[in-house]
Amino acid sequence: MSNITTVYDTLLEACAVLLPNKTKIPNPYFLDENAENFLREGYGLKINSTDLEESEFNKYNYGTDYSVILTREVIRTNENTLAIEIATKDLMEDMHVLRKDFYNVDQLGIDNNLQRVDLGSSSGVEFIASEKFNFVSIEVSFTAYIEETL
Repeated sequence: MSNITTVYDTLLEACAVLLPNKTKIPNPYFLDENAENFLREGYGLKINSTDLEESEFNKYNYGTDYSVILTREVIRTNENTLAIEIATKDLMEDMHVLRKDFYNVDQLGIDNNLQRVDLGSSSGVEFIASEKFNFVSIEVSFTAYIEETL
């Protein structure tokens, strides 16, 4: 097994531990294809691109761009004008929890497999409307740098 598997599995486990009230989204690549119960308060991990870096003989280093998708339901009525604001602030707090933990590689407990994590940008808050429910989501990006021995 390569370090990429160890890092990926650890990142998923960290999301589950750091966001215990959230449900893992089965398909974070296409939120519309998930049932509403996964989007009420959900998270998902996406792998984006990977870039190789300079390395020593018999080793190779690469940085993999990941995104964590965070979702929350917006319970909206005509009289409840604060619902979307509350859901948006809650998403921002979720993002803060992830960034704080992911940036400190020692917190993840895989320092032998992971050289460093660089925090990236986040998307803007997106509104997702379905037939019966409304949700907001945000995508939090970061790059994990891994070294593999050949």
